[in-house]
Amino acid sequence: MEIEDIVDEIEKDLPFFETSGGGVTISGGEPTLYPDSISELMQRLRSKKIHTLLETCGYFQWDGFREKIFPHVDTIYFDIKLIDSEAHKKYCGKDNTLILKNFTKLVHAIQQTDTELLPRVPLIPNITATTKNLTAIAEFLNKNNIRQMQLMAYNPLWIEKNIKMGIVNSYATKKEMNQWMQTSDIKRCKEIFRENANLVNLIC
Repeated sequence: MEIEDIVDEIEKDLPFFETSGGGVTISGGEPTLYPDSISELMQRLRSKKIHTLLETCGYFQWDGFREKIFPHVDTIYFDIKLIDSEAHKKYCGKDNTLILKNFTKLVHAIQQTDTELLPRVPLIPNITATTKNLTAIAEFLNKNNIRQMQLMAYNPLWIEKNIKMGIVNSYATKKEMNQWMQTSDIKRCKEIFRENANLVNLIC
């Protein structure tokens, strides 16, 4: 679709946005891979006073992001999965040096704006949801003076999607990956952040 067609379709929901205070979430994949298109879309939406929210894994070139995307976004959801670089490379395909640097730069950049930043941690059994990793994330957030974050409890819905797409994934055979995250495990993860992070608001 052309940007103009997307905006025309979005405008049909303006009464809902005006009533709820909602707007448009731009997600992916990784939407920052398309900075020119995202920039144009966000500028068009902002001109119509439609709230814009960007979901990102943080893997982008800072200068292009700062110039083309950052000035036009109201809220940024920034996922932080793993602190250890080698573990991040193993499970995500890339090390996280760029991601963590971008997060720190973003924290400084938003101080002069009204943009809201919400770091989010997906809780994946035995991968991200370990005491060591979550404690390290809490310490990283403290260094960046973060007071609000969100934990996203694991769910196994991706397995059925993979099957429908013909994707074979070895993790799908693991018992812990085939069940919803237990309440007790979520509580344990929350406690790690309550004990180690200087948070005002922990969303889960």
